[in-house]
Amino acid sequence: MAILKCKMCGGDIEVQENQTYGTCDSCGSTMTLPNVADDKRANLFNRANHFRRLNDFDKAISSYELILNEDDTDAEAHWGVLLSRYGIEYVEDPVTHLRMPTLHRMQTDSILKDSDYLSAVEYAPDGYTQSLYEQEGRQISDIQKYILSISTQTEPYDVFICYKESSESGTRTKDSVLAQDIYYQLHNSGIKTFYSRITLEDKLGQEYEPYIFAALNSAKIMVVVTTSPENINAVWVRNEWSRFLALMKNDRSKLLIPCYQGIDPYDLPDEMSMLQSQDMSKIGFLQDLIRGIEKVLKVKDAPTVQTPSVSAAAPGVDSLYKRALLFLEDGDWRQADEYFDRILDIDPEYASAYIGKLCAELSVPHESELAGYRESIAENGNFIKAVRFANADQKTEYDGYEKAIQDRLFTEKQEQERKAREIKEAAERQAKEEQEQREREAREMTEAANRRERERLYNTYKQATENGQKARSVFDLKQVVDMFKDCGDYNDSSAQAEHFTILMKKATTKMIAIRTSSAATIIVVILVITQVVVPATNYNKAVALLDSEQYTEAVVAFKALGDYKDSVNKASESEWQAQMQQLSLSVVGSIVTFGDYEWIVLDKAENKLLIITRDIVGKRVYDNSRQSVTWETCTLRKYLNEEFYDKFSAVEKTLITETSVVNAGNDTKDKIFLLSVDEAKEYFDGNDDRNCGDRWWWLRSPGDDGSSLAAFVNHDGSVGDDGVIVISGHGGVRPALWLNLESDIE
Repeated sequence: MAILKCKMCGGDIEVQENQTYGTCDSCGSTMTLPNVADDKRANLFNRANHFRRLNDFDKAISSYELILNEDDTDAEAHWGVLLSRYGIEYVEDPVTHLRMPTLHRMQTDSILKDSDYLSAVEYAPDGYTQSLYEQEGRQISDIQKYILSISTQTEPYDVFICYKESSESGTRTKDSVLAQDIYYQLHNSGIKTFYSRITLEDKLGQEYEPYIFAALNSAKIMVVVTTSPENINAVWVRNEWSRFLALMKNDRSKLLIPCYQGIDPYDLPDEMSMLQSQDMSKIGFLQDLIRGIEKVLKVKDAPTVQTPSVSAAAPGVDSLYKRALLFLEDGDWRQADEYFDRILDIDPEYASAYIGKLCAELSVPHESELAGYRESIAENGNFIKAVRFANADQKTEYDGYEKAIQDRLFTEKQEQERKAREIKEAAERQAKEEQEQREREAREMTEAANRRERERLYNTYKQATENGQKARSVFDLKQVVDMFKDCGDYNDSSAQAEHFTILMKKATTKMIAIRTSSAATIIVVILVITQVVVPATNYNKAVALLDSEQYTEAVVAFKALGDYKDSVNKASESEWQAQMQQLSLSVVGSIVTFGDYEWIVLDKAENKLLIITRDIVGKRVYDNSRQSVTWETCTLRKYLNEEFYDKFSAVEKTLITETSVVNAGNDTKDKIFLLSVDEAKEYFDGNDDRNCGDRWWWLRSPGDDGSSLAAFVNHDGSVGDDGVIVISGHGGVRPALWLNLESDIE
């Protein structure tokens, strides 16, 4: 079992092997899950999702790509790249309390056409997971459309000022003050400037993106203001200037100007190393900046229009072809087909026109999208003619469309076959689990019946013993005999039945012999037998059992005597001796009873036993804070040595030895403790021995980071020395302790 962090809120999700989706216990969101075959893969996803939840999208993309370098078919890794590229953050809806996606890196290209979206859907492990991707993709696509609708109504900007507004303590930064001075100078110069403190002052945080997107795309110049390396690399600041740099790659008319104060220019990000930066501490900086911006904005690039390239054609074909392509783009299939026919009337061997007619017939707006058509086009008449009249380059391209279709159909067929196998295997697995469940229930019913029978025999034996002490007549003795016979071979029931049968016969004989005697005499005889003779005899037998070290039998015998003489004390002594005998005779690997629990003997040396509970005694956090913690200071150690320790009796506590415990931090002295990583490996033979009913349990050793993680034993028995976060409430507790069998018992 692996622990994954919810990609929406960061809560814990316990994931079984091959589990493809799950629900977060913290926020209740149902989400797709990655295939985490091992802890390394789980840690990579947790790290990537951690960066994305912090809105550090560039680091998140790098982490997801590490996974894709190992396995390019991992759907969840493709999905993580997609979420990071579009800057997706999940925000709780105050009305529905559902986690809703918001965009911080808006792009004009629809998310539904993104290559990573298509890969996530293609490599989804099952139909339900695929539907979750498609559902959320449509939801994000709708948000894109909403942002575009707002951004198109926003006036264009000339300059975008990028800076850090607030410090970690919530106070206004020096960067913000400097940026404001630049803004007012630009504003007074008639330059349309985006400065978030003023431009977005009447907008809610969730509504920023449409305006930021519009400003980034329309602005010719970005001015980045910073007074420290930390501020320019802050998540939201980096988000803005890295997006603008990406836009600069496609639009050379855009310009980014880094402006710094109080730092070395070499402290600027590497991405800005090739840009001309400005020192704000120099006299006349602001005037120079404004003049430079005004010069750049006065340069007007002449617009260029690109038209589709077509091979040499007859007169009139070129304009008809352009019109036909526009009809295709608009989805006007009838008009497009008509114009392609008009081209063929002029030039019957114009291959591109046949491809155009094919697109109109199949409702495909662009020729390149034929490669994604759902069926083969090889037998289509227009396609055949297009290939027939195509030149060498065109023929290669057209054949490539059909090959792409065939490759995809082959992949889809394989995927369908794989899903069919998975369904069959799931059905077989479910049938096996149901059979195992029925067998388990049958065993439990049998065990319950045996337990009830043992309880009945014990109660009947106890009641027969008590009735034997109180018997006043032959009838009473007869009932006692019948009850002991009903106990069968339990304890010494046969001997007791025989004993009371003899007493019954003697009482009957005496009654016959002295029939003429008074009733008082008969009663006296029976009272003597039942109140004096029988208890004394049974007491002597119990003492003999104790002396011969048959402690378990002695416990039953003394308890049967009630408060006769010192039977109560003798019964307690016998119980203690029985437990000490069990502990003394135990060997490594055996099961012993101590207190209210069963324990496994891990080690035996110099009449001392190291024992650990056979089962998990409960679930608890290792520590209830996120701060750095060691075994010495954790709350689980305090619980074990106080509340859990107090569950033992005073006599039992005298056996529990205070032990010097060696730790990664300071060593401690504990009566009760958890095993370390080394001890868990030393005292158990392997994973099967450490396994504890498919549940994971804590070790006292720290995890990899040495502070907020603690080591554990996984559900399959493997040792997880990389660790689990200490505030996880799912961790099982298996206390361990040393017993001193030579302790003096008062």
